[in-house]
Amino acid sequence: MKKQIITLFIFLSLSTYGIATKYKNMTLQQLQEEEQKAQQKLDMIQAELNKHQDQAQTPKLLGYKQIGDKIVYTYEVSGEDINDPKATSNLYGMTNVPYALCSKALCTIDKNNPGKATCVCPIYGLKDDKNWQKASVGPKNLMRTKPTRENGILKTVVSNYSMANIKNRNDIPQTTCLFNKPTPWANCFGVRCKVRFNKDTSKLEAVCECPLVKSKKIVSIGPKNTADCQKNPNQAWSAATKSQGQNNNYIMTAIYMKMNIQQLQEEKQKVQQELQTIQATIQEKK
Repeated sequence: MKKQIITLFIFLSLSTYGIATKYKNMTLQQLQEEEQKAQQKLDMIQAELNKHQDQAQTPKLLGYKQIGDKIVYTYEVSGEDINDPKATSNLYGMTNVPYALCSKALCTIDKNNPGKATCVCPIYGLKDDKNWQKASVGPKNLMRTKPTRENGILKTVVSNYSMANIKNRNDIPQTTCLFNKPTPWANCFGVRCKVRFNKDTSKLEAVCECPLVKSKKIVSIGPKNTADCQKNPNQAWSAATKSQGQNNNYIMTAIYMKMNIQQLQEEKQKVQQELQTIQATIQEKK
């Protein structure tokens, strides 16, 4: 512990020295301009932090726990049970856990088992993914969601939900599909999937056997528009009910906010340190 404290002190000292050296040879006018820029940046960061706090509208957060490099958030929601929409249940937001993302998958209905559909889905939460792409939400706790490995090689992952495969997290390209009669869709949420290597893409992918559910109304980001909702009889979109989609998006937005707030707070600390150094240098010049 003592060694860690000394190392941290040396790091902070060197950082401060580097900032101080940067401003040492500036004129008073240049320093005042830098002070104004730093203050404006600090104000922008604080405004962003305030905005995140104002927008924290999500299902009820029951608590969270950090386990190694993973953080698990437990939420209480209603509307997850298709047969009993008023019933409450738990959803689990988590970070740094590899998962299958089937939200755009067009699945093939199994001829031998018409109650199942095979969905091929990308895998996120891997080492080279961005930090925000490693966050997801699912119906199972960490122990039941963790991937399995054999000799260090990924063998299975669970299908969770995230926004890792869309360009703009503030504008989710979600299509509401309306059908004249109950139509099958693949409910991949929480399904454990086998992992395979795709030679064409040189990437790992998940093969998920998802149960089929029939509904007249679903939401999915797979179809490009309402006309794309209807597919041939041996295909089905991976989708969700409206309430499931809302719950998932609320929770993912909350998790992204928490991750963004942490980054903003770290950036705020750096800018505050820089501003203090500028102000101290200005006093020396006067």
